[in-house]
Amino acid sequence: MDERKTAPVTQDADLTGGTEAIVQESGFTVMISGTIDYYSVDTAIGRMEPGNRIGLKFEPAAEVTTPGQAYYFYGESAGDDPDDGAKPVPYDEELQRYLLRSYPLIRGDAAASPPFIFVSWDGKETWETFKLMVKRSVILRPGPDAVPPEPEPEPEKPVKTYSYNPANITVDGVDKMRFQLGDTAVDGGADTCVMCDEEYRALISASSTWKQTKTACLEAICSRLAYEVNYSADGLSFSLSERYSRFKAMLDSTKKGLQTPLVNLAALGKGRKDGGHYFYAGMLNNPNAAGSE
Repeated sequence: MDERKTAPVTQDADLTGGTEAIVQESGFTVMISGTIDYYSVDTAIGRMEPGNRIGLKFEPAAEVTTPGQAYYFYGESAGDDPDDGAKPVPYDEELQRYLLRSYPLIRGDAAASPPFIFVSWDGKETWETFKLMVKRSVILRPGPDAVPPEPEPEPEKPVKTYSYNPANITVDGVDKMRFQLGDTAVDGGADTCVMCDEEYRALISASSTWKQTKTACLEAICSRLAYEVNYSADGLSFSLSERYSRFKAMLDSTKKGLQTPLVNLAALGKGRKDGGHYFYAGMLNNPNAAGSE
């Protein structure tokens, strides 16, 4: 039999897979797309596994009339040996010809099972290898006995805690910062506190000094409260901007403290153990002048 470059493969006459299924053939590659119907188990026709299926009809390479001349084999790879386990192609009494009909499963991972179909129309002398491919855009219609996909786990919500212990206000930490900023109404949680414990801890661990930490906390608080506006309705009013003004004043005061240079008093004086410093108290005094110390 002469080798052919292409082979006609179409959806079967019963349109197994549904009217929205699409079968495209190019050479010996069969591309399946569209929407594929779902079929339950039907032992009467030999369907032992439920799932989404497409019906394919393979035309013979030539008029095949001799019984036992046409064979087919389902393979998992192109390198499988079709001679091992090949089955005869059924004879279509109505059409009076041999036609191969296949109903592969279309899986959720955009793959066909089986992925390869080997067909011989000349008594296993030559084999045609058909590769079944499924577009990732394929839609698999669910069925009554289909196993629903497991729901995706919900993302974990960030943990926010609000605590305050007055006994710890002398120790650098969340309690001391809450005390100094006046953010101690922890009973109401986010409704009464400006920041949670986790936010305070993150800022405390990221700063090297307490003043820097306090400044970072106040900057975060002012950024959060900057969007709050005063509200008034039916005689009820909320002056939400007052909270921002209070924290903004604390922020300005704290920043001024950071700008003030600090004097190391231990560095002043003469006769230190390190040999003395270049600048020291009384360095301009003249010991020979009257009144000098």
